[in-house]
Order: sequence, then structure tokens, then C-alpha cells
Amino acid sequence: MGVRAERVAETRTRILTAARDLLAEGAWHNSSLDAIAVRAGVSRATVYRVFGDRHAVVEALTWRELSSAQLDRVDAAHAIANPTQALHEVLRANCRMFEQLGDGLPLAIELARRDPDVAAIVNATYHGRRHAAMERLATRLVKAGHAR
Repeated sequence: MGVRAERVAETRTRILTAARDLLAEGAWHNSSLDAIAVRAGVSRATVYRVFGDRHAVVEALTWRELSSAQLDRVDAAHAIANPTQALHEVLRANCRMFEQLGDGLPLAIELARRDPDVAAIVNATYHGRRHAAMERLATRLVKAGHAR
């Protein structure tokens, strides 16, 4: 990565971190791009240049938070052939995921309640995948005689 690309990535990270901090403080809904820019130590024009608008900041933040969940570990646990062992590993992987996400998941879910685009991201990366996989695992457990 070149120097310019590194600076752009660093600026993007600072902006997303500022937005996350505002969310964690409960100040997001009353904040402007100016507040995000000040918190990130950049100009409002920089926020516009990097993201375009406040909504794009929210979407990028949601993707960043949920991508840290390492859902591939949960998926791998669901793929274990023995359904009982799969259940144990799914629970372990989910606990690790929740630990990794910290308050990121509750923040994303709170945003999803107010924003249909964020809701779609949460459904695609977390809720939808997780619920469908748990239904499949429950069916496997029933077929194996381990549940009713």
C-alpha cells in the first residue's frame, strides 16, 4: 500500500472510530457530520470526500463492526458433521463472536431499528445467517434423535 493509500485508510478509520464513539455515547442521532469531523480531527469536506454523506458513514461502520465478528468461525462450527458436536462448537463460536464484538453488535442493532439499509446489513451478516443456520442445526439434532 502506498503512502497516500495508507493516509486515506487511516483517515477512514479515524472517521469511523469517531462515529462509533458518538454512537456508544448515545450522541449519534443528534450529531452532524461536523461533529464527526471534529471528533476525527478532519474537515467536514474530508468526511464528504471519504464517505459522501452521514448515511454512508453509518453503513461503513456497520460493515466494519460486523465483519470483526468472524462469522466464518460460526459457519465452520455449523458445518461439523456430528450435530451434537456442532451444537457445542456453535455455542463456543458464538460466545467468541459476542466477546469480539463487544458493544458493536448492540450498536449495530440499535441503528438497524432506525435505518432500513443498516437493518439489511445486519440481516445479511448476522441475524439472517445466524437464524437460518440455527434452524438447520436444530433440524439435524431432531433427525439424529437428540431433540424433540
